[in-house]
Amino acid sequence: MKKTFILLACLFLSLSGINEVADKSLFRSSLFKEKAFRHVKTLGSLGPRRLGSENEMLAARYIRDQFETIGLETHSEDFKYTLFAIRKTTLTIAGIEFAV
Repeated sequence: MKKTFILLACLFLSLSGINEVADKSLFRSSLFKEKAFRHVKTLGSLGPRRLGSENEMLAARYIRDQFETIGLETHSEDFKYTLFAIRKTTLTIAGIEFAV
């Protein structure tokens, strides 16, 4: 199965180059912190982002759009992955089994 996936880590890697060029006080400013918090809050509001889910795709599109807004070139790659599903989980303590 192929899915499009964009890593949030790319955001931090792309910003690391800006840190070398820009005045470091930019990253300490309240405006920068507010924008960063707004991004985290937006991504968090999407709910769980399991691999292959609609929420994952929404998050990927959001991150892509934010990159493009600040002038970064974006692309996505298809790749195959294996999805594991846990069917039953139990906890056994002193011979007593509990459903989890």
